[in-house]
Amino acid sequence: MSSLKGNILITGASRGIGCALVRALLKCDGVKRIFAGCRNPVHAYNLQEFESSNKLKLIKFSVQENESIDSVFDEIFNELNGEGLDMLINTAAIFEEVQTKEGYEMNIVYGMSKAALNNYTAVISKVYKDSNIMVISICPGPIYKDVTGSSLHPGISLDESAAEIINTITKLNIEDTGKFIDRFGTVIPF
Repeated sequence: MSSLKGNILITGASRGIGCALVRALLKCDGVKRIFAGCRNPVHAYNLQEFESSNKLKLIKFSVQENESIDSVFDEIFNELNGEGLDMLINTAAIFEEVQTKEGYEMNIVYGMSKAALNNYTAVISKVYKDSNIMVISICPGPIYKDVTGSSLHPGISLDESAAEIINTITKLNIEDTGKFIDRFGTVIPF
C-alpha cells in the first residue's frame, strides 16, 4: 500500500481514526510492528481479529497516566529488543466538559485545544528538527460520524481518511516539520 516501514505506536487505537489507521497500516508491507495503544484492549473489538498477526500488538495505554506512558515505552522497548519506534501517531483524545456562565461551551474549549495543539506542534518540531525527527499535525477531514453532527459536511469514512493520511505521510520530509496539514498534505494556516 505504501512505503511506510518500521515499528509504529498509535494511541487511541481502539476506535475512530486511530483504529482505522491501525487497519490501514496492517496493509503496509514495510511496517514491522504496530503497537495499538488502547485504554482497555479488551474493548478494542475492531482490532482483536487482527491481533493473531505477529504485526499487531494491543497494549493497555492511557495518555492521562504518566505511569502508563512510562510502562508502555518499557514494554515496547523490551518487545522490540531495544530496536525502538520509528513513528508515533497520537490520536488519543482527552476531553472534559467545562462549565461556563452560559453552560457547556464545548466548541470554544475544543477550538482552543486545537489551536494549542498546532502551536505545540510548531514549537516541539523546532526542538527535534536537528535530530531529524519530524513533528506534524494532520487534520483527518470531516469524518462521517463527526462529533459536530453537521449536515453541511457529510464527511468521508474513517477508512478513507486513514488511507489518505498514510499516503500523505509517505510523501513528507523533514522540511514539513511543524506544519498543520490536511489529509492530502495541503498546509492549513494557523
